[in-house]
Amino acid sequence: MATQQEVITKAQTDAQTINENFSYLDTEVKKRALSSSIGNGQLTIKKNNTTVGTFTANATSPVTVNISVPTTVAELSDASNYALKSEIASAITPSGSIAFASLPTPSASNLGYLYNVTDAFTTTSSFIEGSGKKYPAGTNVYVVQSGSSYKWDVMMGFIDTSSYDTHIANSTVHVTEADKSNWNAKQNALTFDNIPTENSNNPVKSGGVFSAVNGKADKSTTLAGYGITDAYTKTEVDAYLNSCFNTTITPLGTSA
Repeated sequence: MATQQEVITKAQTDAQTINENFSYLDTEVKKRALSSSIGNGQLTIKKNNTTVGTFTANATSPVTVNISVPTTVAELSDASNYALKSEIASAITPSGSIAFASLPTPSASNLGYLYNVTDAFTTTSSFIEGSGKKYPAGTNVYVVQSGSSYKWDVMMGFIDTSSYDTHIANSTVHVTEADKSNWNAKQNALTFDNIPTENSNNPVKSGGVFSAVNGKADKSTTLAGYGITDAYTKTEVDAYLNSCFNTTITPLGTSA
């Protein structure tokens, strides 16, 4: 058990150690104390190059800088240039399937109506695309405003071209439906003669030509061969002359 003197000595030693530590701390704190030589820089906070607040290094009170961030389209300065989700959803109204011939006339009352056309069709002047464009069954069309009028517009998707006319890429001629229709019209306009007809410019049908040629006699060496029956024969002429002169006449072309 420590004596009283030992306890006193230990307490004095500890007190001295504590004083030395406090002295060291005091020295270090003084070294780090703020002085007038410390700069007073200012932090400027901007939003889109516009100052919204400042903060200095030796400010004595808290500074709050609030930067407003838009949370809706309506808060944007150019909000009018954008369409809302609700506006897009209401711009097109699915209206089911319909045959092309049954499509209604585009108007303000059916603006945005979307139809699935159940049969293949060719566009008319009522379409934005113009007339003469071919589309397969299953094509979607909807009504749009074009200037002061209303028209159908084709909503493009997958197009099956397996049933379309094809041609070799290097061919020099591709006959279209319009070409065939034009040629057929010319063919149907031709006039044919059944038999050869004098002063006619029409082509003659082959059957008429055959009948006309077939009616002509083949090459022959006698009148009978040509079917001529109303002419005197050589024998008949010789007999007649012999009777007239009461003598025998040597036929022409023979020796006397």
